[in-house]
Amino acid sequence: NSFFEMKRTYEGKEYRLTFLDTKGKFESINNMYYQNAVGALIVYDVTNPETFEKAKRWVYNLREIVGKI
Repeated sequence: NSFFEMKRTYEGKEYRLTFLDTKGKFESINNMYYQNAVGALIVYDVTNPETFEKAKRWVYNLREIVGKI
């Protein structure tokens, strides 16, 4: 897994942006990555239907963990 974090200030408030590339392996992700999350970006390969199916599973699993995003 690849992990990258940065902080940005917008209209006087500081935000922490965390990027986590799981390489499609949901099982290896710990719930701590989702604590206090307010959103998620799920990316898939439009030329590969299998990755779209995996993306749908990600959405389902994320909703189970952190509620509806």
